[in-house]
Order: sequence, then structure tokens, then C-alpha cells
Amino acid sequence: MRPSSFFKGAATALILSATLGAVPAMALAAEPDVSASPSVEQAPAASSDSTQQTAADDQAADAKTPVATPAEGSAAPAGEKDESAEPASSAGESATSELDVAPASGRRSEDDASAGPSTPQNPEEAQAASIDATAHVQDGGWLPEASQGDVVGTVGRGKRLEAVRLTVKVPEGATYTDSDIRYRAHVQNVGWQRWVSGGEVAGTTGKSLRIEALQVELRDGTDLARDYELWYRGHVQNVGWMAWTNKGPVGSTGRSLRLEAIEVMLVRRGEEHPSADGQAFLDGTYVSVAGHVQNLGWMSPSTSNGQTVGTTGRGLRLEALRAHVCNAWMDGEVRIQAHVQDEGWQAWSTSGKIAGTVGKGRRIEALSMELTDDLQKSYDVWYRVHVQTLGWMAWTKNGEVAGTTELSARMEGVQVVLTPKGAPSPSAQGQTFSLAKLDVQQIEYSASQSGGGWQPEVQDGSLAGSTGQSKALQAFLVRRSGDTSELQGNVQYRAFVQNKRWLDWQEAGGQAGTVGEGLRLEAVQMRLSGELAKYFDVYYQSHVSGYGWLDWARDGQTSGSAGYSRAIEALRAKLVLKGTDAPGKTLRPAVVKTSVRRDGGAWRVYGEDGSVSNLGTIAMNTRYINQVSEGAIEGCEAASLLMALWSKGYLTNVSYRTFLSWMPYASDGNPNHGFVGSPWTNSPAIDCMMMPAVANWGSRYAHTKNLTGCSDEALIGELVQGHPVVVWTSVAFKPSHRVHYWWGDCKSANHVMTLLGFNPHTNQFYVADPYMDGKLWVSWDKFMQTWRVLRGAVSVW
Repeated sequence: MRPSSFFKGAATALILSATLGAVPAMALAAEPDVSASPSVEQAPAASSDSTQQTAADDQAADAKTPVATPAEGSAAPAGEKDESAEPASSAGESATSELDVAPASGRRSEDDASAGPSTPQNPEEAQAASIDATAHVQDGGWLPEASQGDVVGTVGRGKRLEAVRLTVKVPEGATYTDSDIRYRAHVQNVGWQRWVSGGEVAGTTGKSLRIEALQVELRDGTDLARDYELWYRGHVQNVGWMAWTNKGPVGSTGRSLRLEAIEVMLVRRGEEHPSADGQAFLDGTYVSVAGHVQNLGWMSPSTSNGQTVGTTGRGLRLEALRAHVCNAWMDGEVRIQAHVQDEGWQAWSTSGKIAGTVGKGRRIEALSMELTDDLQKSYDVWYRVHVQTLGWMAWTKNGEVAGTTELSARMEGVQVVLTPKGAPSPSAQGQTFSLAKLDVQQIEYSASQSGGGWQPEVQDGSLAGSTGQSKALQAFLVRRSGDTSELQGNVQYRAFVQNKRWLDWQEAGGQAGTVGEGLRLEAVQMRLSGELAKYFDVYYQSHVSGYGWLDWARDGQTSGSAGYSRAIEALRAKLVLKGTDAPGKTLRPAVVKTSVRRDGGAWRVYGEDGSVSNLGTIAMNTRYINQVSEGAIEGCEAASLLMALWSKGYLTNVSYRTFLSWMPYASDGNPNHGFVGSPWTNSPAIDCMMMPAVANWGSRYAHTKNLTGCSDEALIGELVQGHPVVVWTSVAFKPSHRVHYWWGDCKSANHVMTLLGFNPHTNQFYVADPYMDGKLWVSWDKFMQTWRVLRGAVSVW
């Protein structure tokens, strides 16, 4: 709407103008196109370009219309024009610019042709304050200075505004000054420049940089601000005229759109002003965030709202962040606080300083973000984080915590969005977890000792019961503690009790076990339900009489013992986020007597705790000993026993020859009591050591058991238990037969090796044969035809 058609009667506001529409022919020599000029990082309005000069063509000379050519950064006195002339256009170019400009008398632009006269029509209007302005336009240079009433810039020509100057036209006797109005430009590649006033240049010249937005305001406390309001609007590339406003910027930021024209007007307070309906400014203010990622270092900062900083799906921790606000047209910054592995909450960081750590290999686990100063009043800063196991968590804003604490979970990515104050949260697309933050989930538990009653409840891996006092537990209970509203679900648990086996599952503090019956608690199982089971594991550990602390069990596994009449003396338990580290070792959570049976074509393992599972392939490892290369042609018993010990981690620094020097000999000639003969020579007499002697020797360094005479299933059962077995076979698995001596039975072609595994799918045994053959798989029939002669075996663990 044109101001002259907008105001009726004694209008006191006049629209600032200098249009380049269809007007009487007055030409400007086009400023040379310097679009290839390099971008600049900062071009404040106070800096001075080389003086911009415009050559008028013949028509312009006839019209005697001076062309304003102020130097950028200088301030000419109000009402005066810089008469410097630009050099004429180069040879071959027309001296007449293709851009026509409206004379300062107030010529209207084509799109406002229906508007009424815009110059003051009565003495009262003539005494009103107004604004004089000029603009530097792409290919057109500086336009003539214009008073209120016309468009400044071009419409429909696709030409950018590059610089603007504004001055106040002060009525006689008024106390207004040029400095009562200040203005600044948002410039391509530069951002917001400093405020200027009094005819200084806002923008740049000679650099081919577009103005993208302009902000104009009356200084608080001035007489002009007391008497007038300032209204303005902008014409934006691909958008057109935007709405009028009297505060904030016009134009756009963050979209690479040129501002092509502006209109500015002063309106006496209390009088009718333009409608502010619609959008005056396309706000591109955003928070730019850069992340330092495990193995990748600093990654490129985000360049718009909602971009992912960090990674997802790669299992890489986010180690540090830094952030600042881009394109902000008001005072303020963003600050971050990070919760870091092994450090906890750090101090707030701002202005692009680092939150987190670099070079320490520590994960960020949670963060908070907030805005400061005027930004805080006008915007909300929303953020969400991507956390291992949980994925994208929910959005939160303005200083609230996002992420996890005390869960040892790595943050992997973050997204940040700036919205107008009070706007809805960003889209939840991709969200996989319903909460913005998740704290440690607690369980508490108690145990009842035989003859001692219930102990106080403990939590988070603390000990319930006792150690070193030989006091059996008879019952226990578990319940969730703390804030249970974050995740639905519970802890379920049951007890394996002497003579009763497994009792019913309990939860929420129900008693598992017996009290007052004198029955020991031998094993326990725990599991989770609901959402709790989706995101957490429950770990628990038993201290068993005769064994001490076993390893940690998890999510329904048996902890304790079954089939060995051993009591649990102490328990501990805790919840752990899935995918994070276990509280400790998990290799051997229980000691359960098992049996192996072949049901049809499948091998199955049956535990005394009621467990049934298909037997998988077993293949234990150990270093290999070649007795022949060591010169001990009859030293197979020592070699096989040492390989079994090595497999379980015993005597790993002891050499075969040293171990041979420790071998016990039978003084009575009985190989059941020690070695008979010499391991170094092959004599006609017997050179061997039988099962009882090997079991006794091995018990000096580890647990051993003489299994001689056991079934096929029992032999495989030892392998299921993780026990390598020293077995009595024959050299090269040749057919052999039992041979009787005065001290007992042996076999022809007697030879000893280490049994390390079994494949139930192919029915093969895995052995370490010290007599030159190495480690190899042997068929069932080949192994059994010679082992079954004596069924000699000693297990080691």
C-alpha cells in the first residue's frame, strides 16, 4: 500500500523512495560488475571502499539531475550530496544505464501506480520530520538521494541492494538529529554489520555482496522516538514485498536471498500507520554446532537448524562440542554444559568454547543448552541427543538435561533447533525413546541369613549377606527404588532351595526362598519385565561356599550352584543399560552339575538347575608341546597334563622341560603312584604313568578329577563344563587291547594326549597329540576304539 493512498488528510508520514521503475528517462552509468570479487569475512559499515563514481549520460546532463556518490563509511551532512563523478563507461558500452531511477520529487514505482500523490500537500505535512535515503544497487551504483515517498532500490529487475544510507530531514526548530535513527545490514558472507547512523553506509560497495536484511530503529530516549514511530518493509528475491513492521529486521537471513528494495516512513505517534499483517522477516537465526567424534576428530559445524552433529549407527562417542548463534539480529549467545565420563557436570561454556574434552578418550553422556540476553526472551533452543542403545531421545529445551547420567552410555549425536518463543517442539521423526533424559535405575535387595534374620536393604551392587563367616542364606527379596515412573516394568526373581529346587517367581519385594526351615539357598535367577527389560539388563552375583565369588549372571541365568550341595552366602545385583559394560567378568556365573545325552540325532545338555540346551561345538585352546622334538620320547603324560594346565591358565610361564623335572617317580615301580622308567629313552620295560598318579600330580597346581571308567556322555560332559581332559588312547589311534600287570591294567601301544573339544554336528573330538601330530579333529569311531579300552581320563579345571 502506498503511503499517500494509505493516509488521509493531514498525513505526517512520507515514504522514502528512489525507484528504478518505468520513469522519465534519466540514466546512470552502470557500476562495473565485480561479481567475481572474492568474498569477505567482515565488512563493517565504517570501513571505506574506494570512492564510487557515476558518469551521467547526455540525457542525465540535460536533466541536470545530480547523482549522489557518497564514499562508504563517510557521512555527508544532511541534505548535501557528494558531487564526485564516476569515470565514464568503457569503450563499446552504452554510457546510459539500463536502470532508470525515480527523481527525488517522489515519482512512484510501477507497482504503486494507483497510489495518490506522495509529496506533502499542506503546511502541516511540510513541517513533519522525514527520512532522506539513497541505495547502492547492483549494476546501477548509487541512486539519487530520495525523500519519503518512493521505493528505494528496484522491483522486478533482479538487482541486489548492496549498500544503504539514511538521514533524518529535520523540520525547522525541531530538536531531532541524524543520530536519532540507527540502522545496520546483514550482508552476504559477512553477517550482521555494526550499527551506523547519520548517513553512514550500511552494506558494502565494490564487492558484489548482496544485502539480505536491514534493521532500522529509533534510538530510545530521543525526541524523535517520543514523537514518531518508524515503519519499514522490504522487497525480497523470490518473495516480493513483505509485511510492514516497526521493530526487528526486514528481508531474510540464512536463505541467500537478496534484498532488492525497501520502503521506510516516519509516522507521528497516535496517527494511522500501515498494517503489520503478515511476515516482515524470514528469520535464519540458528545455532551452529561442531562435534569432536571418536576416531574422526572435529567435524564440520552444522549450517542450519536440526542438522545431526556427530554420528549414528557407528558406535562412536561424541567427545566435545562447541556452539555459537549465527545470523542473530539481537544480543545473546548460546551456552552448553556437558556431563562427561569420569568428570560429571562441567562448567558452562559459551561463545564457541569447548564443552567436553579432546584427546582424553572420554564420552559426553548428557548436556544442557540455553540462550542468553535478548535471544533468551525471543527464542527457545530445542535439542535432542542420540545415545547408544536408546537411539534418538525426546526433544527438550532451555537448560533441561538431555541424555543419561550414571549409566556409562555414550552420546553419539545431537540435533539443535531454534524456534520462536513458545512455538511447538520440532518433529519427533526418528525418535526411538520417549524421554529426553534417563537417570540410573536403582534396585534394592535384602537377604535372610540362617539363624540371623533379614538384613537391611542395600542397592547398586552392594553386598547382601556375608563372606568369610560360613553363614548360609535362606531367602532374599528385590524391588525397584527411586523414581520408577520413567520406565515401566519390574524385577522378577526366584530361588533354588535345598531339597525343593526352584520355587515360584516373585517380584516387588516378595520373599524368594524359605525362612525358619533350615534350608540353604543354593542358586538364584533374576529377570526384568516391561520397558525396563527393553533397555536394561539385570546383573547379579553369588558368593558360594567352597567357591567364593562366581562371575556375574545376567537376565535369567543361574547364579550360584546346583547339584553340589553348596550354599549361597552373599548376593549383589544392579541394573545396567543394555550395550554398556558388565560390572565384571561373566564367564562362570554358576557351578551346575550337568549331564550330556544324545536324544535321537541331537546332543543335549541337562543341568541340575533344570536347564536344557542343545550342545554346541566345544574347542578349547592351549599351546602345543611336541614331546619328540623336546627329546622326551616317553614323556606324553607330562606333556598332556601341562597342555591341560596351560589351557586353564595355570603354569603358563613354566616350560615343558622344567615341568618334566618336577614329575614324580614311583619308587615302588607302580605307575599308579608315579612315573616308571625314563621319559627320555624307549626301553623294553614299561615307561608310563597311570591315571591316579597324573591326577595327584596335577592337583598340586589345579583342580583335578580322576574320571577313569566314565561313560562317553560323562567324558563329553567334562568338556561342557570347560574342563580339558587328559585321556589314555594309543599311538596314532592304532587298535589296542588291555594288558594286565601286577600293579593293574594298561594297554598295548599306550599313549596319552589332551582332549580339548567335541563337535556334536560331525561327532568329532578335538585333541592335542604331543607325539608329532599336533592339534587335530578325530572321528568318533577312531577315538572311541582306543579310548574305550581303559576309559582312562583325568579332568583339569
